[in-house]
Amino acid sequence: MVKELSVEVQAKLKKIATKMKVPFKEVSEIYETKVKELKESKTTGNVERIALNMTMSEYRRLVNKQMRKDTFTPKSTAEAIYGILVGGLGFRDLAQEMRKKAKDYAKKNGLEAAKDKQLIDGDNNVLDTRETIFGKENPDYLEPLNPKLKLCKNTLIGLFKKNGSKTFKYTTLSTNDNQLAIAWNKIKEFTPCQTFGIVKDEVDLTMKINSSKAETTTTVFKALKEDWDIKELVLTATKPLLTPIDKVEKKHEDTKNAWDRFIIVRGVVNWINLDKPTPWGSIWMGIMDAESGLEDAAQVRCMIPDRVSVDFGEGSEVIVFGRTNRSKYRDNDTDKLEEGDVRIDVYGIYAIPGLTTSKESTEEVEDETEIEGWLN
Repeated sequence: MVKELSVEVQAKLKKIATKMKVPFKEVSEIYETKVKELKESKTTGNVERIALNMTMSEYRRLVNKQMRKDTFTPKSTAEAIYGILVGGLGFRDLAQEMRKKAKDYAKKNGLEAAKDKQLIDGDNNVLDTRETIFGKENPDYLEPLNPKLKLCKNTLIGLFKKNGSKTFKYTTLSTNDNQLAIAWNKIKEFTPCQTFGIVKDEVDLTMKINSSKAETTTTVFKALKEDWDIKELVLTATKPLLTPIDKVEKKHEDTKNAWDRFIIVRGVVNWINLDKPTPWGSIWMGIMDAESGLEDAAQVRCMIPDRVSVDFGEGSEVIVFGRTNRSKYRDNDTDKLEEGDVRIDVYGIYAIPGLTTSKESTEEVEDETEIEGWLN
């Protein structure tokens, strides 16, 4: 029966066999079985195409199984850690992002352009544009993306200590597990908690933690009934990691090539645009140095995403956790994008108790000098 297969089907089955390093006969027999089952169930439509998709799915499950084994097999035992969460980088679904990118590009530039860009194929299926997965070659690179596929990830930020330690460290907790990534959307910040994680890296006052999915050490967060002084905890843990506001620009230049760069600053809110969010729901805030805020270099803009709660106003003292980025602006004369100031993309904010004002929007002060609109 193999000889009756179309040239197109044979080519795709051979491609599967090559990628999976299995005999072509094995793949073709699975395909023929799928065709037979579909015909017996009186499936309508393009039976051959559906059978090909089902064959691909069967091998895809094998790849997923191996990926899970490679990804989630702990390289070391998960450890108990204790502390507080202070924010995060936000939940992402990489599969959905690829779908959106392809859709938006096709809408703006046309289907043919999207095909040339290798975002979709000839049947308008969204393609998997990941060349590598966890540093390894992606066997499905530029293959149609399964419409039901989820590739979720989430990263949380906290101040945690390991069991037996007295030092709380700036901690990054990361997961690529779909279930955990979704579960981590429901957490409480600045509340004592306990969890487990695989310590990937620990340097000075920082820790990087990978999630654990082991039955007894799953990385979910359990509230602790500890009478911790949260204010003292935050101030003590962040003090040696603070960057003076007038050094933010230098900090960015020194670390801008580091994918895992972070910054922590303490300052006074001198304006916050609560009632003027960006089209994607973020709000702008300006903070200045409490001692030398009148100096030009002693202030910095912060972009606060909608996932970060704001319950303070102008004049409040806050500690901001985030990542530096240099803003861009379009020059009206040349119409080119030019580099602007360094801003902080916010992961989390701690409003220092006793030094906060009520939530109220204020705008950045502009030049209000009166000018004449008509000159004689």
